Amino acid sequence: SRKIIWDEIANLIPSELRKIQTLLITGDNDYLKYTKYKSVSVIAVGAIKLSRGITLEGLSVSYFLKKSVTSSADTVTQMGRWFGYRPRYDDICRLYLSEFLLDDFREYYEAEEDLRSQLLQMDRKGLTPTEFGLKIRMKKPTAPNKMIQTKRDRIIRNFSGKLKQLIFINIKRNSENVVATKSMFEKLKLIEKNPKTSDDNSKYWENIESDIVVDFLSSYKSPLSYSRFTEDSYIEYINTCNELGSELSHWNIALVSNKSGHKKDNKLIGLEFIPKNREYEAKVNKNARALRDTWNGDPNLLCNYSGEDEETYRIRALTERSHLYLDMGLNKNDADKIIKKEKLKFDKDKDFQEATYWKRRRKKPILIIYPFKTRGDKENKFIYISYAIIFPYSSNTVQSNYHRFSPVWETYNPVLIDQQESYRKFEARK
Repeated sequence: SRKIIWDEIANLIPSELRKIQTLLITGDNDYLKYTKYKSVSVIAVGAIKLSRGITLEGLSVSYFLKKSVTSSADTVTQMGRWFGYRPRYDDICRLYLSEFLLDDFREYYEAEEDLRSQLLQMDRKGLTPTEFGLKIRMKKPTAPNKMIQTKRDRIIRNFSGKLKQLIFINIKRNSENVVATKSMFEKLKLIEKNPKTSDDNSKYWENIESDIVVDFLSSYKSPLSYSRFTEDSYIEYINTCNELGSELSHWNIALVSNKSGHKKDNKLIGLEFIPKNREYEAKVNKNARALRDTWNGDPNLLCNYSGEDEETYRIRALTERSHLYLDMGLNKNDADKIIKKEKLKFDKDKDFQEATYWKRRRKKPILIIYPFKTRGDKENKFIYISYAIIFPYSSNTVQSNYHRFSPVWETYNPVLIDQQESYRKFEARK
């Protein structure tokens, strides 16, 4: 094929321009009649008919400048005549939007990508849509009459300085959580065969990349009735912080083990440990003593206790005081001396919060794994897995990008914040 020079193209432009028709597409006009003309060069101007009731073949340039403030995402998306395949001429397609519409379409794109990600995660966890609870992260995805089976959820996005402990454990999926835990520890053993041991007999690894934590959280299955978005929220916070900085890029990971008791071999989760006792928190008072003293942890026996939740192991508290400084190289005496000294800085002891002090002292996040059993399980036959996370206070990431984590962003649509910022920038340019 010969090379085409610009002069040849320039000579054709005047004749091509003369072919262009300007058509007003309204409810009273017919559609463009492609069957009547072999080819048509048209500037089509219109509103509802043009935006929703017609297909524009060969569309290359679009000016989309206005929409109703009450329009939902599906309505606005349907107005986009430029969607679809553009074989052999996609490189010359152009789209001109107002700044506010660009923000809207960015929101729709991000919401769709997020939904696709949820579908993959749902598949990995082996859950149905009803069990998983798919969510669309936008304020108005469609008309209210199409959302009668939906509800709005407030999803926490800021875990700076938070201790999060999972006190509801999924009994039915516990075996899968054991597998997820063993998989993580097998990875950690490849990194470091001999982890450090804390004063309370817990093992911990230091400076581990966050991918290992995210993989564990992605595989762990919480009871959906109590914590539908637990792991998803943590993963989102970790990924957002890592996108904006490095405060959560590396973690410490610990395996809690009792100081005394019957040891469990490494076949279960890849490491030896002595399980902690964590009693089942009864829903019905009359069951409390029997569950505490005689139930051996066998999930099949929970049906003998009327009114109890047979799918969820409920405990009152997971973490202990020593776990707040587990990875800081301190024993109990060291910790006591530090706290005694810190209390002197306050007029009243009640004004001092020890947990807050340890969280403020923390420089690196920690994931703490808890294998535990009930007191009645004398042979360590029924081991359950839970976890806690201590997030350090953010020294920069959250404060510098507060709109990504703020309560306003939790309650409303994040794109509304973007639009407000865009509007302020627009006003500043006037």
